[in-house]
Amino acid sequence: MIRTSLTAVPKRGRVLAAKSLVSAAVTFVVGEATSFTAFFAGQALISGHAPTRRSAIPDSWRNPVTEFWPTQAGGQLTTVHHAAHTLQPWPGFGVMCLFAAIVYAIAWTLLDRRDA
Repeated sequence: MIRTSLTAVPKRGRVLAAKSLVSAAVTFVVGEATSFTAFFAGQALISGHAPTRRSAIPDSWRNPVTEFWPTQAGGQLTTVHHAAHTLQPWPGFGVMCLFAAIVYAIAWTLLDRRDA
């Protein structure tokens, strides 16, 4: 499917931008559904009606990993009370944007250099 797209539109930047917009729209819709599901699951956990699970990473890894995790760092912008070992709001948002820019730059470079 990507070969057809690149053949039809020789400017690879436009293809990447169009595919990014479609991906963003789909991500928004799926994110909304996931958010509502997570909210209701969280309410069930708070009220004690759902079983609890253990953490996926060891405690010794938790602080270094979660402090600079892109979603954790970006989420600090909307947090009222900041926990220990987290970035402040705007530096956290900057870390999240930096991660997104790096991934997008890598995608742009690879798409520009490789032939599909």
